[in-house]
Amino acid sequence: MSKPHNVGGGLRSANTSDSSTHGVRIVDRRPVPRFQREIDLYYSTQGKRLKQRVVVALPTSFDDISLAVVNGISPPPPPNLDVPRGLHDAARQSRRAMRELAARLSSPYRHVSPMFDTRRAEPNNISHLLIECVPMALYAQDALGETVVSVYRKVVEPFRTLLNELEIEMVETSKRLEGRFVHVRGSRRLQIYDLFCMFDCPALSFFPDTYDRYTFPDRGSPPRIYLARRGARALLNNAEVERILQARGYETIYMEDFPIREQMAIAQHAKHVVAVHGAAMGFLALNRGVSTLLELFPPHTYHEHFATSLSRVDRYAVLLPAYDEAVPSRGWRALLAWKDAPFAVDLEALAQALDELTS
Repeated sequence: MSKPHNVGGGLRSANTSDSSTHGVRIVDRRPVPRFQREIDLYYSTQGKRLKQRVVVALPTSFDDISLAVVNGISPPPPPNLDVPRGLHDAARQSRRAMRELAARLSSPYRHVSPMFDTRRAEPNNISHLLIECVPMALYAQDALGETVVSVYRKVVEPFRTLLNELEIEMVETSKRLEGRFVHVRGSRRLQIYDLFCMFDCPALSFFPDTYDRYTFPDRGSPPRIYLARRGARALLNNAEVERILQARGYETIYMEDFPIREQMAIAQHAKHVVAVHGAAMGFLALNRGVSTLLELFPPHTYHEHFATSLSRVDRYAVLLPAYDEAVPSRGWRALLAWKDAPFAVDLEALAQALDELTS
C-alpha cells in the first residue's frame, strides 16, 4: 500500500502578496498540497464478502489557496431549521428562534481582531471542529501574524475546553458582525471558492501540518488502541470484537471516559488504531504518524472524510459489514436509519483486515 504523496508540499514556501481592492486584501497565497493514498475496502454485498483496493485523493483540485481579509458587515447566521422531536424540543426551538430574531435585529457585534465566522456551517462534533474549523483559523492567524477570533453561535462543553487547550480565541453571538473577516479560498483559473466546509474537502487536507505545534505529554498511552462507542453506532458484538483485538494487543478506549487533554495525548501517541466511525477519530488529527488505521463503518454508509483528512496514516483500511446502493439512493433519511444505529461487525472480515493491515 502506498503512502501519501507530497503531503504538505509547498506549504512552507508561500508566495505572499499584499494587495487591497475595495475593502478586500489578499494577504497570503500558496500552493495546494497534493494528496493521494490507497486504502483497502472490505465489505459484503449480496451475500458475498469482497475486498477492493481504492485510491482516495483530495477530491477537488485547486491551483492555489489564498487568505482574503474583507471589511464589512456580515449577515447573521442562518436560522436553525431542524425538525423538532416532540413538544419539548419544539418549545426549546421556539425560544431559540426568538432569541436569534432579537439578535438579528440588534446592532452588529464588533471586534478589533479579524474574525473567522464558523456559524453558517457550525460544527456539531469535535471531529468537525478539529478537521474543519481549527486548521483554517490557525492558518489565518499564522498568515496575518495576529490573533484571529473564531465566531460561534454557541460553544458547548467539551468544545470550549478543546479550543482553550489549542489556545483558540472565540466569541459566541447570533448577531450580525462588523469588522474584518478572514476567508480561506481556493482558486481554479479565474474561479474562486470559499473552502470552509466545502463538501468532502476537509480543511486539514489543505493544512496537514496544523497540529505540529502542539505536544501533549505521553503518560503511558497504549500504542495499540480500539476506539469503541456507546449508544448510537455501538457494536452489537462488541465483546467478540474486543476479544479479537485484545489478542492482538489492542486496548479498548472510550474517549469520553477521559479528560479532553488526556484524549488528545492518547490520540497523539497511538501507532495502531481500530475505530468505530466517529468514535472521537478526529483527535487522530493531532498524531504525527499513525502506522495502521482500521475504520469500522455502519452498514450501507461509506465516505472518505477521514481517509482524506488524516493524511499521516501509513496504512488505512475500511470495514463495511454490508452495502446495498438502494439504501443511500433513497436519500438521507433512509441512510440515517442505518448510520446512527447499533450494528454488528463481520468478525471474519475483521480478522482478515487486521492480519493484512499489519503484515
